[in-house]
Amino acid sequence: LMIIRIKDFRLEQQPSQGFDLYREVKAKRIGDGTMQNPTGEEYLKDELVGYNMTLEKCITDIIHLIQCDSEEEASLNDFIASYRAIKEEILNILK
Repeated sequence: LMIIRIKDFRLEQQPSQGFDLYREVKAKRIGDGTMQNPTGEEYLKDELVGYNMTLEKCITDIIHLIQCDSEEEASLNDFIASYRAIKEEILNILK
């Protein structure tokens, strides 16, 4: 199966003509199994975003999640400009 990497996202091609979308996220290990005693050690884990999605849907979700990471307020024009820039960046990666 083909695997496509875009930033911290991974698309895994499925036999059903779709893609599973995963995102690498930072997590912290728990010390002795309780939340009161974490070790603080960080590691990367895969978080499932969606499964059996079209390539277009994966790209739309990636753009949405990247924009959600930005906590600044933006006008509609700024939002659209940011959306276009991220989409263009992703499409250049896929070329």
